[in-house]
Amino acid sequence: MNKYKVTATRDVGYTATIEAENEEEALAIARGDEPYEPYYEKTDEGHCWTIQSITSENIWERVNE
Repeated sequence: MNKYKVTATRDVGYTATIEAENEEEALAIARGDEPYEPYYEKTDEGHCWTIQSITSENIWERVNE
C-alpha cells in the first residue's frame, strides 16, 4: 500500500465590530491599514478545506536513496 503526504489549509471564520466613519474606513481597519486593531472573535472551528498538494512518500524515498 502506498503512502501519500497531503498538505491542506482550512478556512476559519472570524468576526469583529469596527467603529468607522464609512465602509471604506472600516475595510482599511479590518485589513490592518490603520493603527487601530479590532478584536476578532472566532465564529467557527473551520470549514472549506483546500488541498495544496499530494505527494507520494514512496517517490521521495526513492529519490533520497
